Amino acid sequence: MLGVGMQLFLQQIASGLGIGSIYGLIAVGYVMIFNSVGAFNFAQADIFMAGAFLSLVFYGILRLPFLVSFALVIVGNALLGVLLERVAFRRLLRRQSMNYMICTIGVGIVLRNAARLVFGTELFTLASPLSEDPLIIGGIVFVPQNLAILAATLILSLMILWFFHRTRIGMAMRAVAQDQEAARLMGINVGRSISWTYGISSGLAGAAAMLVAPLFFIGAEMGPSYGMKAFASFILGGATSIPGALTGGLLLGVIENLVGGYVSTTYKDAAAFLVLVIVLFLKPSGILVRGERR
Repeated sequence: MLGVGMQLFLQQIASGLGIGSIYGLIAVGYVMIFNSVGAFNFAQADIFMAGAFLSLVFYGILRLPFLVSFALVIVGNALLGVLLERVAFRRLLRRQSMNYMICTIGVGIVLRNAARLVFGTELFTLASPLSEDPLIIGGIVFVPQNLAILAATLILSLMILWFFHRTRIGMAMRAVAQDQEAARLMGINVGRSISWTYGISSGLAGAAAMLVAPLFFIGAEMGPSYGMKAFASFILGGATSIPGALTGGLLLGVIENLVGGYVSTTYKDAAAFLVLVIVLFLKPSGILVRGERR
């Protein structure tokens, strides 16, 4: 039988893994785009916010079944990502300028204001499809939604790995990520691969938004908070590594939960970023990446 202290410790870790999975899923989007075009997409956080509002529309307002809503949110967010890449980002990507990053910041602001225009400044809640009664296993209390988040993150991660290693489109995307010119000479449609990258990364952000929506409020300003944590996970795990981004997200979630539980919730954000600074100082390539970026 575990002591009370150990139960509390494991409780904090279990809770941290749930929110850490969300950071990891968003961070995978950062990694995919960074690998593909060599730049950051700062609109990713607000694409995540758009996914939360799509969840509200499909599941909360139209009351479609959860799994149907989940699929529609992923598809809707993926289409949004492709649309943004085609309309706003593509020409700037070709010029390899700072204008691209400024544009992603601007697109994020536009998305935020669009959400505020349609839904106002009100905060919304979304009911969980699972029971709200906690599960107690070995003296540790688990929130069913957190377990669902962990399971969904595992499944989505395996699907992403399968997609990149077993499908022609996924292998083409990997080739583009390694060397765009070589990929073009091999007959790969680089523009289409980049569109796929934006679509999948945005779809993952939508999945993360729908998974976490039953636990936190939905609002137009929710994106930057999650986006900053996901960006920290992206750096922590290694900017070019998908497993690293997921690991970084889980670590960040656990660290901030431990600090929140043992010290104060006031300092949990600061503690998470302090760890990030330490990792950057000691191992700037990230905890799961060896050496410098290719």
